[in-house]
Amino acid sequence: MSATSSIGILVALAGLAKAIQPLGARIREAAKQRHDAFGEATRRALQITVSAPRLGELPSPRVAADEVRRLEIQATADLRGASRRTATLDAQKTATIAALLQAPVVVEDDGAVHAALAAVEAARNNRELTSARARLHDVVAAGHGAAWLAGLQDVTQRAFESIGFKPLRAEALSDREIHLSAVNGEGKVLVSELKLAKDGTPSMATEVVNGCDPECEGILQRFEAALAEHVHGAKPVRKPTGGVCQLDAAMTFVKRHVRRAPLAQTTTSSTAVSTSSTRRSRRQRAVVQRRSRS
Repeated sequence: MSATSSIGILVALAGLAKAIQPLGARIREAAKQRHDAFGEATRRALQITVSAPRLGELPSPRVAADEVRRLEIQATADLRGASRRTATLDAQKTATIAALLQAPVVVEDDGAVHAALAAVEAARNNRELTSARARLHDVVAAGHGAAWLAGLQDVTQRAFESIGFKPLRAEALSDREIHLSAVNGEGKVLVSELKLAKDGTPSMATEVVNGCDPECEGILQRFEAALAEHVHGAKPVRKPTGGVCQLDAAMTFVKRHVRRAPLAQTTTSSTAVSTSSTRRSRRQRAVVQRRSRS
């Protein structure tokens, strides 16, 4: 019987093709090149934090968001203990930015982050700072989520290839969901759904589309083993499908690739054509007979 393999919670990507530079390191490099491009709170945050190491393992968006909050609480406490001369609002700004500089997050769009940082710097009261901080966190979460899904897509396709499947199609349904498919030399097809929940928790599910034999269990077992080299998370849960597609990605694949044979001409239509032809022939013979008599 065919089956699906689901991992409900993913926590990190390991064994990436190259080390990833965290956002904090990129901001630090940008500050060295253009020191005047950042405000006072960012400059203070750069002074009180150390350079973040390159990431060999990328935490999931949910784990990264939790770490940002933890670092922000810690930075706030450290600033309060280090100096009572720093205004409360300025200390909160510095703590927000310091947490970001040390957090294990990656973002491709530096421009959006710099704009959000500028809004934090410009906040004139607690209400504006709360709004600017939320915006900064949203920008970072969206960027890290996009990078994480792209990394998950990469390691999933590498797992396909390592067990003899050739990747076919990658379809981004939204910024939180990607569907993948792959086929082997025997015509077996694997489809995977990669998803990111609103709280940043990623998950994935994989299904053998066109197989109903014990070999399908072996395919999923090899795929799970290949994926485990790069993905850390909950233990996969395998369920039989009974030969009926369970994942949306599987149903979409079948609809897209299975073509119905053209319907043969029905008896009713054939009879109708034959009857119509007979009637025309009778009318033509009657006309000929009338002309002959005249």
